[in-house]
Parts: sequence; C-alpha cells; structure tokens
Amino acid sequence: MVCVVGVGLLFGCDGGDSAGSQFCKDFAATFCHKIYQCPPPEGLEGGLAGTSEADCTNGWTHICADPPPSGTTVDVNCSGGKHVNQAAKTLCLEQITSATCEAFNAPTFYTNCDQVCVDSTPTGAGGTTGSAGSGGGGTSGGGGTSGTSASTAMTFCLAAADIDCNRAFECVDPSLRDATFTATYGSTITECKTTLAPDCSAATASTGCPNYSQVFGEACLTKYATEPCATLLVEGLPAECFFVCQ
Repeated sequence: MVCVVGVGLLFGCDGGDSAGSQFCKDFAATFCHKIYQCPPPEGLEGGLAGTSEADCTNGWTHICADPPPSGTTVDVNCSGGKHVNQAAKTLCLEQITSATCEAFNAPTFYTNCDQVCVDSTPTGAGGTTGSAGSGGGGTSGGGGTSGTSASTAMTFCLAAADIDCNRAFECVDPSLRDATFTATYGSTITECKTTLAPDCSAATASTGCPNYSQVFGEACLTKYATEPCATLLVEGLPAECFFVCQ
C-alpha cells in the first residue's frame, strides 16, 4: 500500500523496528544527500557531514536508529519500537528534498522530522481534545470532502485520501514534483484519487486503526483541508491528525 499523508494517517502508521529502521535509512540518505548537494559556506569538514556522503548516511542512520546515550536527547530517533507515522515521514523527506540550498543552510530551516517516530501512547492527547472538540461544527465539513462523515476509520481514510490529493497538487509547486512525488501521487489529481481510494479499501481498519477517534479524525480533516499551504509545508500536519488512531 502506498503510504501518503492522508491515507498514512490511518493505515500507514506502522510501528516496530523494521518501519523505524527503514525510515532512519531514508532520512539519513535524504539528509546527507542534501548536505553534499548544498554544502554550507564553511565547508564539509567532519561534523554532520562525515568524511563522505556514504559515511554521513551511515552515521545518521545509527543516530536515528540506535538508542541514544544516557542523558542525551536526539531530535530524530526511532529506537525502542516507536510508531512510524508515515504521514509525517512523507512530509519530512519532502521538506528536505524540496528545500533550496539557501533555505537548507539557513539557521531557521525547519522540518517535522522529529514528529515521525513517536511513542505508541501519545501524551497530552487529553489536552488536545479541547481544541478538537471546538471543531464539532466542522464535523460535516471534514467528512464532506468525500461526501461522507468520518464516523468510521474507513470513511476517514477515504476523506483523508481525497484531501491529500487536493493539497499535494495545490501546495507542491509543479517544478518540485519529482519522480518521488509522481510515484506517490501520480501526475494528476484524478490519477491520485483513483490510486489512493483503493488503498483504503484494501486495508483493514481493525489492524490499521483499531482505536479510531472520530473527534480527532474530523478535526484533522477540517484543519488539513483548510490550513494554508505555507503552514502545512513548514509546520506539518495539524496536531489532531497524530491522534486519529490513538
């Protein structure tokens, strides 16, 4: 199944070491390729870049996948069997690959890569419910994207896939729609929706999202459909989207 932002919210939040290890490899390869594609003004001597792109990739793969030393905090770390949110993963890698060299080397460069690997049980979810509850009036709006409410995990998945295609083609400039983008979303919105909807039907809600939350699901859809592109590309998905499968 293709794991994309919307569909990945429901059926692409795979957990376990294999998913975390694969993300770490993808993250390290993407990050290090960008470093060597866009070397900083001070050069690439050691530090983050290693001695070569391959050395850099190997080093960052371990930093991401291995348990950090005691007393050390690592922003992007998938050790300990954390869940890999494929929605955040897709956005993380896209933010790196689509960044200009100037933006990548700027002190203010931001990605949501630290949101990819998360603990199985989210903390603070209760506090988020308040803001999600305020979206009750937008319940039908979120579901209306696909002509249905998001009362079940499957209807959420279909609505999310529909929004995902719309936002992908709205927010990603045509010049940045590379082979990875096309492989994930297709070359047109119609092709995208034709591809993603069957992914929902082929999945199993009981295994992909056994603890679906309608409150978070509908709040996620409403915000995801209306957030400005600039906000999505910089800050990532709305917070409610990470608690849809709780």
